[in-house]
Amino acid sequence: MHYIRAEERNRLELGGEDSWTSVLRLRYRLGTEIPLNHAAITDNTFYGIAAYEYFSNETGSTETFLIPATHRFDIGIGYSLGYRTRYEVIAVFLDTRDEATDKFDFTSAILFLRWRQNFNWQ
Repeated sequence: MHYIRAEERNRLELGGEDSWTSVLRLRYRLGTEIPLNHAAITDNTFYGIAAYEYFSNETGSTETFLIPATHRFDIGIGYSLGYRTRYEVIAVFLDTRDEATDKFDFTSAILFLRWRQNFNWQ
């Protein structure tokens, strides 16, 4: 799977002068799910999860970013009971920078325990 997404982010600065700031944030995600014990992800399938996502800030300058630019790396394992139900354990690692001239630094690791339920809305 892969996608490109553009987001407009707005923030209200409260204080002496209330003012709005905004930034265009581009996101690009590239990921895959690889079946481990079957040829495809079907009933009772374990699968590996790997993804990379880049969050860019398009400010047009080298000033401090409203929202940090980020590299996100996901790795995990999932289990599919069938088309409707999946369970996943995913480790997410984030590298961020606050200014265009900074280097990316490791900032956090997150562990997601996810239950996915698909509904048939016919």
